[in-house]
Amino acid sequence: MVTISHAAPHRINDAQQLMTAFFADKNIDYLSPQLHTQGIEAQNDFTENMGVKWADYANTNAAIIPSIVQANLYQNARDYFQKLGLNTKGFIQWSQTTSTPAPNPIPSPPSSTPSLTPSPTSNSTWEINKHYNVGDLVTYNSKQYKCLQEHDSVDPN
Repeated sequence: MVTISHAAPHRINDAQQLMTAFFADKNIDYLSPQLHTQGIEAQNDFTENMGVKWADYANTNAAIIPSIVQANLYQNARDYFQKLGLNTKGFIQWSQTTSTPAPNPIPSPPSSTPSLTPSPTSNSTWEINKHYNVGDLVTYNSKQYKCLQEHDSVDPN
């Protein structure tokens, strides 16, 4: 998966060439253009930048899964891209949060203590057509993911 600042990498002199390479690369399964800048926006930002247009995404082999601030912004993103002839295959939610200390914080273990790995019952391999609840942990391509929104998974292809 490659995530991009809006339509293309920000402040990269060869952004158009890089995006052309990303579009052609069969090893990239997902392209995730960020439709936000700060992670606190109330609406999607469809800025085209660095000479790359959203229409250029029609040439990609990868599934387009925009990064959005809140799940309720996905329909707007999907509609926008569909008008351009682009189909999205889901989204990544990326919102800015603030940390609030727990009422009774749990002390950190000593630095010599290894970190804990979730037990197999709390982590499973991601599957197509499976229902996931908020907080579920899954592994996909050797990486662990936590479900942020209840949903049924779909085939990304």
